[in-house]
Amino acid sequence: MVEGEIITRSVINILEDGSYPYMLVGSFSSNMYGIPRSTKDADFVIDVKDRTVMPRLMKELDHLLEFDPQSSFEGHTGCMRYEAMARSFPFGIEFFELADDPFALSRFQRRVRFHSSVLGRNVWIPTAEDVIVQKLRWGREKDRVDARDVMTVQGTALDLHYIENWCQRLNVTDRYQAVLATVPKI
Repeated sequence: MVEGEIITRSVINILEDGSYPYMLVGSFSSNMYGIPRSTKDADFVIDVKDRTVMPRLMKELDHLLEFDPQSSFEGHTGCMRYEAMARSFPFGIEFFELADDPFALSRFQRRVRFHSSVLGRNVWIPTAEDVIVQKLRWGREKDRVDARDVMTVQGTALDLHYIENWCQRLNVTDRYQAVLATVPKI
């Protein structure tokens, strides 16, 4: 296991031990459904209804992570983002507060327990469909590639109606159609 995976697993262990409602998102989740690519960070969505959650979690992770003293506002979903760097290795961890937007809430409610052989444990991640929709929502080139790769690997197992519905609601149908056109026919 490489250092970034060790750090990510350590963060998950602390989240699980502390009963923090979370899900691992970003490239880690798309790697689990699609074609793995390297990454220099791990992204988590965390439910922080209780405003004491993030300060407590930051304290529990202090031995492992150095947090940026300034949290920031994430523009796509309107939630707060907390950035940290591993103390032992140049690897980033980002925590996004669960946004109060319909897709974010649906994605979190639908999250699934998945055994990651890379991390050597079970972890909460979004469904494959929700990974695709969020990647299309972000819309960066690497996100579009991730969405295509998940569509390619998951194929007919995907609920395309669900994906199309959320793409329409989030005004990313054009991105969906463009990415769908690049999915190889297997």
